[in-house]
Amino acid sequence: MVTAKKSDLKVCMIGGPYLPVPPVKYGGTEQVIKYIILGLKDKCDVMFIGPGDSTIDCEVIPSCKEAVFFAKTEDEMDEHQLIVDKTNKTLKKQIKKISDRVDIYHSHYMYATNLLRVMMEKGEIKTVPVLTTLHGTYEHQFKDFYEDNALMPFNSISKNQRNAYPANINWVANVYNAMDPVDFPFNPEPEDYMCFLGRLDRDKNPHMAIEFAIAHNCKIKVAGKIDHLGQHYYDTVLEPLMEHELVEYVGELNLEQKAVFLANAVLNLHPTGFREPFGLTIVEAAMSGTPTIAVKRGALPELIEQNRTGLVVEDFQEAYHLYDDLMENIDREYISVRAGMLFHYEKMADKYLKTYFKLVNAII
Repeated sequence: MVTAKKSDLKVCMIGGPYLPVPPVKYGGTEQVIKYIILGLKDKCDVMFIGPGDSTIDCEVIPSCKEAVFFAKTEDEMDEHQLIVDKTNKTLKKQIKKISDRVDIYHSHYMYATNLLRVMMEKGEIKTVPVLTTLHGTYEHQFKDFYEDNALMPFNSISKNQRNAYPANINWVANVYNAMDPVDFPFNPEPEDYMCFLGRLDRDKNPHMAIEFAIAHNCKIKVAGKIDHLGQHYYDTVLEPLMEHELVEYVGELNLEQKAVFLANAVLNLHPTGFREPFGLTIVEAAMSGTPTIAVKRGALPELIEQNRTGLVVEDFQEAYHLYDDLMENIDREYISVRAGMLFHYEKMADKYLKTYFKLVNAII
């Protein structure tokens, strides 16, 4: 039973080499890792393996000196992978060094999950539980990973996420992503603009958000990053729309800028084109009282209370006709309070801690 007293449990959090924790700008997974650690550090001993330029308030064990970030163009992919391979070798060395100090690993990096299993099977490190939180969608190219690690315990970040994965996944918990409401202050008086926040690629469909705002003759501010996955889409679809007088592209934002951006918006638009495993920006917007209109895909119906904190629709054509009624009846304070209750980082940390004890006690 988890109590308020700090336990002796020693948890090793592992992130990928791509972004520091917390992230400087883009990095939803890394933002969540930050909040998990903040919620755990007064409840147990926690350390983090990841980029050495991470500034999270716990012991940081570097898998690389600095985050290697993601490749921006296709031409950079091969060289980037060589750098990642090098960090993965360092990761193995660091795991060996701290193995005797760890009671449970919490992996947010699939490579680390597989590495830990192999090292334990070979007797290179002591056997302890490895909980893996899956932050993405299922992809067939990783089929072997799930087959090889079928007995490893996994956490889902939404109930819907599980339906996209193989039936034999060993789900042991479902813990929603969460954050600190203090980072996203409530704003009862937004400005007169809609917003889109996310990657500027086909998965996120920002062009649909822009077209929706223009149809309502409303200003829209767009924020997000462009990388090799979205460059062609940006050049051919998005850039022409960005030239409209109602559209303002504000670039990639850090946490403080993002909070202001979302809080001042009258409405957040989320026209996702893929099966979202969670949808962090919806919760970030809700913390400040901003409602969201989202396409009914993946986990999004689990985050939005229909007609109260936003709308979940089949497409944005449907949303066009429902917009006026939604905005006339929206209660921004209710949206903010609900988000703070359901998606508070302390609640997330407590659920993870209970899962850690469950797994550790099962091995003893």
